[in-house]
Amino acid sequence: MSDDRIAPGKKAVASWDDWGAPPATRRWWLPRRKLSLTEGVVIAAIVWVLFCLMLPTGADYDLAHRYPPLVAGAGNGFAAVAGEYYQGASRGRNWRLSILPDGRYSFVWSGCLGVYHRESGSVIPVTGYLVLSPVKQIEPRIKRIFLPIRWGSRSYLIPPESLQEFCDAIINGDEPRHETEASRFYALGLNVRVDGVPELPEPWAAYLRESAVFGAIVVATEGGRVRVDVGSADGLRIDSVLTVQGRGDRYRSRKLRVVAVDEHSCRAEEGDPGEFKNPLEAGWKVVAAREPQATPSP
Repeated sequence: MSDDRIAPGKKAVASWDDWGAPPATRRWWLPRRKLSLTEGVVIAAIVWVLFCLMLPTGADYDLAHRYPPLVAGAGNGFAAVAGEYYQGASRGRNWRLSILPDGRYSFVWSGCLGVYHRESGSVIPVTGYLVLSPVKQIEPRIKRIFLPIRWGSRSYLIPPESLQEFCDAIINGDEPRHETEASRFYALGLNVRVDGVPELPEPWAAYLRESAVFGAIVVATEGGRVRVDVGSADGLRIDSVLTVQGRGDRYRSRKLRVVAVDEHSCRAEEGDPGEFKNPLEAGWKVVAAREPQATPSP
């Protein structure tokens, strides 16, 4: 308080010296509250579009494949793996690898700014693998050695060093994909639904058999409750998590939790039955990581 005396009938008023400095004047450019995640994403997208619009024109937006000249007598020895394989996420990075039945290939790497890299050449078979041999010996910007994997009507091209990752994606329910994107592996035929297991060479086929449990829904009732044809003999336990293969949406896999288990079957429930548009159906395939068996006591 000030040392001045207060006149009778008047209220004492504290000065800023008594209570501290006044609040700083608000600056107009500062947000009044924290931005939500959605608002932040929208603002970032707008800034990115404006940035792209300000870039100079002249970028290569021709996404057509360009193959090397056809070699006489090439034949159709690559018809089983021919087609356009895709890897990417629709925006930002699109990798398209096209293989012709005669063994010529073309690769185009494109994004929102046009084509970043392209190459072409011939496919060479080497002991079960496919090796890309470009016409021009340039610095590799993509993998060039692949193992072709058949999965029903789909085909995958997997680099040998990524086979572990591919198998783990199957166990986790991330493969087969349920959308038209293939963010980690080159895939052909993503518009065709597949389930079960792909055709894998040993020892990877054995790794899947030992690490995963594959089953099917035999009964589906209201409220996201199902009965599945695998149980404790297959390595399932209460609270084991089952993933419905290829039946989620673009952002989420469809998960079930085991609530009761018998030797050769189990009952499971969906966490939020209303989360997905379509109800669970009998016949849908599921996969789960196999629980380790308890070590018997001596």
